[in-house]
Amino acid sequence: MPRLKKSELSAQVGAVKRGNPDFVSSSFYCPKKVNIQFDRAILTLKANGFEVDRSDVLSVLMDRFASAVDAAEQQGDEVDFESVLAAASEKVLEESAEVSGLRNQLMKSLDSTMKLIEESQQNYEKASQSNQEIISILVRMIPEEQRGKVEELLASREE
Repeated sequence: MPRLKKSELSAQVGAVKRGNPDFVSSSFYCPKKVNIQFDRAILTLKANGFEVDRSDVLSVLMDRFASAVDAAEQQGDEVDFESVLAAASEKVLEESAEVSGLRNQLMKSLDSTMKLIEESQQNYEKASQSNQEIISILVRMIPEEQRGKVEELLASREE
């Protein structure tokens, strides 16, 4: 399933979450180390071009967890916390792998683009050098009495 961008999420739920009656604010306590790791992961995603915020990620995780509990309950199984967590995280890992695959494709595309830019720059420099040589040859073909004026004209164009 393709990942929704923050703008797409906002489009689905309205312009903002704050003040939207379809959203509630929740507070959770978690170990400080986990919170810092989570913040670091969010910043890493943002640095790689993925516009997400904490509430988007937590909403997905909470939804996966609730779906896993519902699935276990509907099967009539006794709800086993570890298996519910495993089922919920498996789905998240599958989606993360898709995002990672898309990121790898993007990086390959960027690498290819950078190579093309470098080749274009090299070709431009070669063409520019070749043009300078042609201009130099043509200037030498101009009669002596006119050559000074042409060289002045060329020098003023380079500035």
